[in-house]
Amino acid sequence: MKHKKGAAIAMTLLMVLVSSTMIVKAAEEPPVPIPFTPVDSAPGYAVYFADNMAFTPQWRIGNLVRIEMMVLKVPAGVVDNNLTTPIVVNARMDNPTVVYDQADLIADPSLILSTWMVSVPVISVTMTVGDRTETFTADFTDADDEVLGREINKAGHLIYGMLWDTTGWDAGIPKISVNVPNYPISWAARSYVAAEEDDATAFELLPLGDPMIPVSGTGGMDAGDAYIYLGKLITKGGGGGKGNR
Repeated sequence: MKHKKGAAIAMTLLMVLVSSTMIVKAAEEPPVPIPFTPVDSAPGYAVYFADNMAFTPQWRIGNLVRIEMMVLKVPAGVVDNNLTTPIVVNARMDNPTVVYDQADLIADPSLILSTWMVSVPVISVTMTVGDRTETFTADFTDADDEVLGREINKAGHLIYGMLWDTTGWDAGIPKISVNVPNYPISWAARSYVAAEEDDATAFELLPLGDPMIPVSGTGGMDAGDAYIYLGKLITKGGGGGKGNR
């Protein structure tokens, strides 16, 4: 599926990750801690998977695959069959005309707490292909994690992710599961694009899939984890993933 990656309406589709548990103002300055969003039983929470995870049809074994997601508060009353309420995730919840960029949030990371974005202290990502499973967990209250990290990207989005080295994995359709302890995740979402070549105008629930039957691009909830099936890992052929770009 072809679509542009430049919308600043609801989600910026291209989320470039640099693994870090802190945000650094400048190379010579100390890192600035990101505060954690208090757990609230009132709002719902969703894991939003980056567009390359939802739309890329295949990956070559041996590539580095970007695993990227955000954790979002879900506006009350918008969840029926989809999540198509256009929101700017780095806007103030109480005043959507105020949108924070990277510089704003690096200068004062506490502003994140007033946006739709959620800063969690612990997150785990599990990759499963066939009979092989591997889990990566980051505890941001403890120390920097060298594999799974988080960052405020250029669009002002707080993203979590890593580069998954697929070297040595078997061909197949990977299942990526995300666990966020203590935060009640209820939905798995992706960008919403109304028509081919259009920009994203909102976000929607992943097409519902069976957690036991791999079908690329589908996902949902499985035992409390948000999951998505990636495009197929292949040993040769078209390299649609471009995972090491």
